[in-house]
This record gives sequence, structure tokens and C-alpha cells, in this order.
Amino acid sequence: MTTYNPRRFAIASGLLAGLAILLLLQSISSINFKREPELSISLLPMNGLAREQFAFTEFAAKVTDPKETQAAAEYASGQARRALRSKPLAPKSHAILAMAEPDSSVRSEIISLAASLNRRDLALQGLWLNEKLSEGNFPATIEALDQILRVHPQHSEQFFPVLAEALEDQRTIPEFAQLLQGPLPWKTGFLRYAVRQRQLQPNLALLRMQIGFEGEPIDRSLIAGLVRQGLYSEAHGLYAHIIENPPVGSELTIGPWRSAYPPFDWYFVNDAGFRVQPSLNGETLDIAVRSGRGGVIIEKFIPAPTGAAQVRIKHRIAPLQQLRDVRLQANCAGNGTPYFDGRFKPGEVVFDLPQAPQGCDFVSLVIYARAWTGQSSLSGTIESFEMVEPNFNKET
Repeated sequence: MTTYNPRRFAIASGLLAGLAILLLLQSISSINFKREPELSISLLPMNGLAREQFAFTEFAAKVTDPKETQAAAEYASGQARRALRSKPLAPKSHAILAMAEPDSSVRSEIISLAASLNRRDLALQGLWLNEKLSEGNFPATIEALDQILRVHPQHSEQFFPVLAEALEDQRTIPEFAQLLQGPLPWKTGFLRYAVRQRQLQPNLALLRMQIGFEGEPIDRSLIAGLVRQGLYSEAHGLYAHIIENPPVGSELTIGPWRSAYPPFDWYFVNDAGFRVQPSLNGETLDIAVRSGRGGVIIEKFIPAPTGAAQVRIKHRIAPLQQLRDVRLQANCAGNGTPYFDGRFKPGEVVFDLPQAPQGCDFVSLVIYARAWTGQSSLSGTIESFEMVEPNFNKET
């Protein structure tokens, strides 16, 4: 379990301070009082909005590094105070005064009060988020990020890494579950981002056990990611949960050749001239291996049998004289060396598999086929694939 790391959150807070400044700079529009605040002030001295923008212009001109934030804010604080006299709720002025304040408790109070008055200003919300990150306050951090992303969805990609930082700690999973169980404008985008982050996948699996992710592609990517990390038990547990509780609107195929969530469902190769696919009636598999092609055509992971087992396959693959190049292999998941390798024979073939090696929790069953260059292409069907343990009462 990942736990709160003060140094990591300090780094995240520093990065966020830089991000807040960058987004502040981006917030200048082409409106005249923002483009030429000094001119606006000279024309209308009581223009608090222009003074606020002028204060920010002074602040921005002094910042070339996040470490210079406080000094730059102190430089611009005079204009910020003048702006507040005529526009008491000017959000960027409050942000500048907060960044200029050397006393951390006073700074936190300014940010908290100002952020409660204005939930839309990116500067204040960024500073509030920075405070909560520094405190390691997960619920408030997630709440702040949610508010920022709802109001400023165009900055989602910039804030997703901060949200992901919080999700690395298992203690935040209940907060994320509560937040993500409803519709959010940034939910799918964040989940697509998070599922690509290797370090988040174990916690995402725990989160997925509590809420739906609204679509098979994210679930499929998460299962595959856990498998790539060798977390087979976690991946299989998530797979079993999804199969028992399929996503809303799922087109999960029910039948012997279900392939929605490989490798615990079937994996079928799908290349030009090298393809396996269910037949139109869904009862058999159509196989095509063009001359010069070969490799794994079918794969499925299963929990390792408790002892020796048999695999029975009925097929109509031709030409018969090339069946020596169609093989069933079994290996421990993650280990490329088969502990069983057997050739196909015409019609129905029975393979006697030995017990999986000690420490092998999941077995990869693979059908390998090759049509050598100069030979005929392989084609035909697989009609059934059954695996039974010695008492012959257990099927895949």
C-alpha cells in the first residue's frame, strides 16, 4: 500500500505552484482593460478590475521561477490592495496578497476565505489546491480538483497528474469512489489517463470493485495492465467481478468463445492472412493461417488446475499433413517456457497435461500454428475446447 509521502507532496505542491502561475499568465484575455491596464487606470482611476490586472502584470513580470513567487507577490501587493479598495472581491488581488504573506497560517486563512467567495477563479482555486496538497488533506484535495475541473475543463490534462498523485495512496480510494460514482464532465478523461499509469493500476482495480467505469475499453485496459505487471490474482479478481457485474450497456458476448477481456477471456489473433474469429453462429472458431505466417493464434489464462488435467479439442483444420505445425502449449503465466507442448491430430485430440509447476497460480493455454513458406495455407474450424481435471467434471 502506498502511503502519504511528505516529500512527494512537497514536490507536487511546488509543481502546482508553478502550474498555477502558468495558468494565471494564460488567463489574460484580449479585453482592453486587461491588455492595457495602465491606460484603463488613467482613464478611470477607480477601475478596480484594471488595477487588479495591473497588479497581476507587475507580479507576472517578476516571476521566472516558482521560487520567486513570494518576492514577486510582495512587489505587486501595493497595487493589489488598491484594487481591493474599489473591488473587494477581486480574486487575483487576493491571490497575490496570499502569495505575499510570509506567515503560513495567515496565508492559509486568506486563501480559504477568498476561495470560498470565488469558486471560478483559477488562481485562487489553484492556491487552495496547493494548500490542501501541502497538508496531505486528501478529501479537500480531491474536492478542490473537482471544482477546478468542472469550471475549467480545458485544463484537465494539466491537473490530471495531481489527481493521480492523490490516487496513488490507498486511503484516498473511498473519496474517489464517492466522487466518481456519479456523472462528471472530466471522469472518463481522467480514467483514460489514469489507466495508462502503471503505478495507479492496482488502486484503480480496487476502485473499480466499488464503482463502474462506464465502458469496456477502460476495464479491458486495466485488466491487461495488471497482467503486464504480473499481478495475475488482482487481474483475475477484477475480471471475475466485472463478469458478474457487467457494465451498463455492455455487449459482453455470452458463449464458449467470449473475448471481451483477454487473457482471462479468449485472445484471438487478428491480422491479414493470420486470423481467428468466431463463426456467424458463435459456436465454432474459423481459422486462417496464410502460407509464410505463424505464431500464437489463441490464448487464454486460467487458474492453475490442482493436479494433472486433460484438454480435449475437436477441430477440422486442414491440410492434415501439416497438423504437426499446430500445437497446444501450456506454461505458467509470465513464463515463456512451456511445461507442456503437444501436436494436433486429425478430428478430436486429447492432451494429457501434467500438474503445473509449484508456485504456478495461473496457466496460459496457447494454440500455436504455422504454415511454412512454400506450403499450403492452414484453414478450418475449432468446434470445441474443453479442459477437465481427472474427475472430468471441470470445464473452462
